[in-house]
Amino acid sequence: MTPLLLNIGNTHVEAGLPGQTPQIFSTAEFSADKLHLLPGQPLAAACVVPRFLPELRKAGAFLVSADSAGSLLDFSAIDASTLGADRIANAAALLADEARLPAVCVDAGTAVTLEIVDARKRFRGGAILPGRALLRKALHSGTGQLPEIAFSSVLPPFPGTNTDESIRLGTDGLLIDGVRALLERVRTLFPGQTVRLTSTGGDAAFFRAHLPELEEAPGNFTMNGIFRIYESYQKQKGQGKTS
Repeated sequence: MTPLLLNIGNTHVEAGLPGQTPQIFSTAEFSADKLHLLPGQPLAAACVVPRFLPELRKAGAFLVSADSAGSLLDFSAIDASTLGADRIANAAALLADEARLPAVCVDAGTAVTLEIVDARKRFRGGAILPGRALLRKALHSGTGQLPEIAFSSVLPPFPGTNTDESIRLGTDGLLIDGVRALLERVRTLFPGQTVRLTSTGGDAAFFRAHLPELEEAPGNFTMNGIFRIYESYQKQKGQGKTS
């Protein structure tokens, strides 16, 4: 039976069948009873919110991890003991276009993460940055006067002429320049090779607008990675039973 896929992030939860548009829930309001599983239907999840793990394990869910993804990806180049399930799923999703490896995924959400996979399907690591909302909240909560400003798709001219512009230049500009610098460092890992640069996540359009070298990832990118890992694991498990 086709599994129901879950991508449980810090802000949103995606739930849906492979190849279909997922439902979106607020993580703060999500619980497993919101799901409508058919009798015997498997559940495959990438979860970065620890409080959900006991409930998922109780439900018998297949959980994305370095161990469960080991038949797809080589993790020998990194310490995978604390690697987030969403990052593993993104790396697996990059394998859908094996002819264009090495590749990096920029996942722009609550955090901005980079996942790098080389031509030998090795997960090479990456980087984690706070996302735009986190940077705004940090400035607001850590100071006595700075407001928590709204998102904007454009950067104001430098220098900022008021507090709103100055915060946008400092937060959004910092992230754009930071991701740009990280992508340059990724390229140095693969001299003479073309590196595919892919972007996904709720804030990906902002980064693509300022970093045109970023491609838009196929729809349901992380969910596709979850499904690839699940399928690979089940296939390996089946082969193990017959050997």
